[in-house]
Amino acid sequence: MSSCARQYTTWEGVRISAKEIAEFACAHDFQFLAIEGADTQYMWVTLRKRSAGWFQALADNPPPGAARIYNIVNAHSDELVVTSRGRFAWMSIWIDQLPDDCDLNQINIEIDGHPAAPVYIGAPVFDGLCKVNVQMPPGARTGLVPVDIFWFGERLCDTGWMRVTPPGPPVPRLTAVSDGVNLLAGHVIFSRTVKLFLEELSAPERLEVRLDRVVVPDLDLFCTDPINQSYEANFHLSDSVAAGPHTVEINLGSRIFPPIGIEVRR
Repeated sequence: MSSCARQYTTWEGVRISAKEIAEFACAHDFQFLAIEGADTQYMWVTLRKRSAGWFQALADNPPPGAARIYNIVNAHSDELVVTSRGRFAWMSIWIDQLPDDCDLNQINIEIDGHPAAPVYIGAPVFDGLCKVNVQMPPGARTGLVPVDIFWFGERLCDTGWMRVTPPGPPVPRLTAVSDGVNLLAGHVIFSRTVKLFLEELSAPERLEVRLDRVVVPDLDLFCTDPINQSYEANFHLSDSVAAGPHTVEINLGSRIFPPIGIEVRR
């Protein structure tokens, strides 16, 4: 079990895995075109309904491939380089003459021989080019690496190449503070529960939160996005915490965050 795994309560809802979505699409004749936020509570998918039996007919007689890789760029910046892991470890592959029936279930992409995770197939744009977004596989090496695309197990086009660099060091940061229930309340706390949003928390076990210089016990910390190392930290204010201004301090090992002011309301 990963460090980001946890048991979810009925209050937090039921999570559906990316694998379950893919299986549902196959079983019900949906073309699976996009998935975003896999393994988070904000997963969105795009499916297109097709006529019954279209998938099996296509699997039995896939059309001949005439596709070619036009360009490969960073999915965030369009630069000709991608990092091996982290929030910028995503590439956009621009493909000429991508078959209309391609979907995420049958297209397989290998980066340096390792299976990557395609997450998006876009509609044709200028000159008929289609964009396929792909997440880098774990343990990807750096340097100039080959990119191969297969459809129904057959090579779809000639090998492309992408330059991969190491990611920069993580920069832990606090992105927001809010009331634990009313997220629009900002730093004004009505529910006597405080919620902290943090990113690039590479060592969450070292996180320490203090309220008015007193360490907060029983900090509820859980991962909301394993790729960006995003976490939510929640803590309840004891009855001894009076209404009025208070200061929240956050330490991550030797890293000290700027103090944050909150206003507690009764």
